[in-house]
Amino acid sequence: MQRVLLLVLFLAAGVLANSQDNFGFGARGQGMAGALTADVNDFSATYYNPAGLGRTRAMELSLEMMYADYRMKVKGSATAKRAETMDDLVGISLGLAGRFPFGQEESRFAFGLGIFTPGTSLVSAASTTAGTEPDFSQYGRGRDKIRIMPGFSVRVIDSTTFDSLDVGTLHIGFGAAILADVVGEVSPTIDLSNSADQTVDVNFSFDAIWDAAPTFGILYEPTRWLRFGVAYRGEIALKIDIDIDIQTVLARDIAGNITSSIDVPLKLEQVGLFDPQTVSMSVACDVIPQLTLALDVSWQNWSAFPSQFNVLTSDIIPTPTRIDANFDDIWVTRFGAEFRPYDMVDFRIGYAYFPTPVPEQTGASNLYDSDRHIFTLGMGFFWEDAWQPVKIDAFFQYHFLEPRGHTKADPNNAVGSADSSADIIAVGVGFKFLF
Repeated sequence: MQRVLLLVLFLAAGVLANSQDNFGFGARGQGMAGALTADVNDFSATYYNPAGLGRTRAMELSLEMMYADYRMKVKGSATAKRAETMDDLVGISLGLAGRFPFGQEESRFAFGLGIFTPGTSLVSAASTTAGTEPDFSQYGRGRDKIRIMPGFSVRVIDSTTFDSLDVGTLHIGFGAAILADVVGEVSPTIDLSNSADQTVDVNFSFDAIWDAAPTFGILYEPTRWLRFGVAYRGEIALKIDIDIDIQTVLARDIAGNITSSIDVPLKLEQVGLFDPQTVSMSVACDVIPQLTLALDVSWQNWSAFPSQFNVLTSDIIPTPTRIDANFDDIWVTRFGAEFRPYDMVDFRIGYAYFPTPVPEQTGASNLYDSDRHIFTLGMGFFWEDAWQPVKIDAFFQYHFLEPRGHTKADPNNAVGSADSSADIIAVGVGFKFLF
């Protein structure tokens, strides 16, 4: 029975952050530390602020690729150091944005579609169980989730003058973030009827379903050189539900029919991926025609996260006690700058500060995280004379997770106290074809 329960526990997925929140979305924003709520102007508005779709051209099609090298560091027991093992991230982003009716650059209506897909699998399954396997909670397996982001924008106020006052331009936008979810059944059969040949057979049945959260944004341009943006992203708790029916065969007759058995129904639940409710406020200013400075401040509702760990319930047998995460809400600050010395070349730089929502791991759980600093660089090149006008963007990011100690209250804890930190390098390139 114990072996079967362990097998079942490792069928669920345990993921907190998504790769867009960690690395950004779209090469331009990734080069500016994601400070685009008031300055986005392409398909990545489907993530940052759907109202920004109104600042796109008539039509554009984008393909982007990124790679992240995770260099996680843990000082502690051999068990704790297993958290250092993390597969690198390979991601592909696709984007489409434009005005409609198609080809009308002055239309007040715009649409967009952003897609992020990992380079390995679309939906993955792994597990984090409290008190056993340590893990870096904000990085890693979030890359294994496909994310689809449609968006729509309308320009509700045109730049005009009212009673000698320039009222500027106002865009509003709506969208959604759509992720894959998993539901299924597991039916293990433990055959103890033959003491010389005891067997365990497990049948699996899983289905992928979809979950979505709304996005909403406002982008106001009082002048040509100043922009304000506000965006809201709803919470996504990608919940995994697995029904388990464990049958233990105690005896069979001569014909092999079951004459005595014990059935134990269980319910396994886990939040496989959690995106907190987020509100972002931003200002972007063209201090000179060639230089844009942008500042973003975001509130993330991490205190709403219930638990990363498997929750097993049963009406028949005792089950482990649920462990709550006790995360804190955080304020994230991002700064970005873009310098355009020539019409065909852009240079970008950015910085973001993420205070950790994760408390010190003094109890049974082992979710390592710490305050992180993200430094970014980027560059864009516009090749207008190509067979089709194309914008090529590239970025570099360095993520530094401050060293942090986790001292266990119980000296006999199986994992023990540990110190964690990390250095993460991410690079990427994108191609945007303009029509």
